[in-house]
Order: sequence, then C-alpha cells, then structure tokens
Amino acid sequence: MCEPIKFLRQREIVHFQRFGEALRITQDKLNSKNFYAINPGFDTTACSMDGNKNINCLG
Repeated sequence: MCEPIKFLRQREIVHFQRFGEALRITQDKLNSKNFYAINPGFDTTACSMDGNKNINCLG
C-alpha cells in the first residue's frame, strides 16, 4: 500500500513544479508585454516598477 502512495506523492510534486513554471513563464510574458503591470493607454497616473516588480504610482 505504501508504494502507490509514494508514486502519487511524487507525481503530485512534479505537477506542482510544472504548474509553478508555467505560471512564472506566463507572468513574465504578461509583464514584458505590459498588459497588466502598467499600460500607458489606460493609466493616467505616472507609474514605475522597481527591482522587486512592485508598482509605484504617483498622483
């Protein structure tokens, strides 16, 4: 009974890692295209992003 549980746990860890990688790649692509971080077409305030990917807006 222990071997099937070990197998399922290992598979769960792999799926979690793959999901995390896919999420990171998607977030990086969205940030690089500037859709959700700061979009000058929609934002009327002056915003900038610091080194920790935090958005700072003035106004």
